[in-house]
Amino acid sequence: MAEQKPFTAETSVITCDMQGTVTQYAADAADLFGWTPSEVIGKMSVAAFHLPENVPTLVPRLLKTAVEQGRFEEEVTLIRKDGARFPAILTVRPMFRDGKQVGFMGRTKPLGPKYEADAEALFGWTRAEVLGKMNVGSFHVPRNVPTLVPRLLKEASVEGKFEEEVTLMRKDGSTFQAILSVYPVIRDGKQVGFMGRTRPLGPPTAIPVGRLWFQALRAPFLIASIIPVLVGALAAWQIRSAFSLPFFLLCLLGAVFIHLGANMGNDAWDFRSGNDANVHHLNPFAG
Repeated sequence: MAEQKPFTAETSVITCDMQGTVTQYAADAADLFGWTPSEVIGKMSVAAFHLPENVPTLVPRLLKTAVEQGRFEEEVTLIRKDGARFPAILTVRPMFRDGKQVGFMGRTKPLGPKYEADAEALFGWTRAEVLGKMNVGSFHVPRNVPTLVPRLLKEASVEGKFEEEVTLMRKDGSTFQAILSVYPVIRDGKQVGFMGRTRPLGPPTAIPVGRLWFQALRAPFLIASIIPVLVGALAAWQIRSAFSLPFFLLCLLGAVFIHLGANMGNDAWDFRSGNDANVHHLNPFAG
């Protein structure tokens, strides 16, 4: 067993006895969880702060770990009085009096409020640019939006949590690898949204200027314009006297510029008409 150290109520958010009944409930805990001290102390079990599905497994494990190792610390999902869920770092330690364990002390560090400030520095967009205007799909690499985003939202809703290493994108177009955790937000027993936590695994990559131009011009779709030119050139080649290399190259170049010009003109129209402002969709700017 790890070294036993006494902890006072002043250093804790919540303390409980050996049966799990709350014995101390600090003011910051009341602000965080929503219950008042009169509702909690001596009446509620610490299990009430955990998701019902986690009580049979997580709570016994964290108490056992705290006793055997002297400390339990892990990211968990907790629940407020109104039913809203939030991720937090939960630290649990055993409390001793006269050499005998008399209960546990828990400290909760919510992760939610930290996201917004960190996200602004991490992704590059300001709050004014994001809140109520942008879709979470904007933080993902465009090729992942149609597949990854729906999958992670579905898994978070069904399983209660999505966590995976993904590639995300900053405002300047640079990308970075990160561990993305997504949780459903529940209020009054009803899911009202999602909350995500991003832990970057390294610095952003260089801005892929060449690839961005390639995407902006929709270069892969050039094949749709080039194939008819090649088919016509092949037919002219069969006649031989009808094929002219200079005219073929001019025709090919003209088809390419017509294609690229039409795409750029379409994008310009989308921007001026306001279509690009319609970002309240998982796949903004699609089409």
